[in-house]
Amino acid sequence: MEKGRLSDLQGKGLDDIEINPEDEVSTSDDETGEESIADIHQNIDSQKNTTLHLASNKASSKCSNGKQAGKMRSKWTGEEVKAVERHLFDFITSCRVPGKKDCDSCLKAEPVALKDRDWVAVKYYTHNRIIALKRKINS
Repeated sequence: MEKGRLSDLQGKGLDDIEINPEDEVSTSDDETGEESIADIHQNIDSQKNTTLHLASNKASSKCSNGKQAGKMRSKWTGEEVKAVERHLFDFITSCRVPGKKDCDSCLKAEPVALKDRDWVAVKYYTHNRIIALKRKINS
């Protein structure tokens, strides 16, 4: 390839190419090869930094925009617990986690008590109650 005979090697496999071990590879005294390698490393580092910067911006935008990472957790009040238990107690006692539809129906049935909760919070609360119940049974 360095000798400009790349077209002679086109379509050949590694087994088909003959290399003479006596041949020497010519190196030039100028630093063009070293500069290109340094440029490649610099480009790779630059791409890594850009990727990390984009990822951190994406993460920070999630935190500031929505419920996903920026929402503070709050303790469930007695009124909220009673509201969920009234509608999803069968799920807890049968050790089944409710789906979105079941959680939404609970939220619609108790709009005042669960005004600060979404369906995912109701689902995780029920899931955690099931785990606590299983631990209590097994101990």
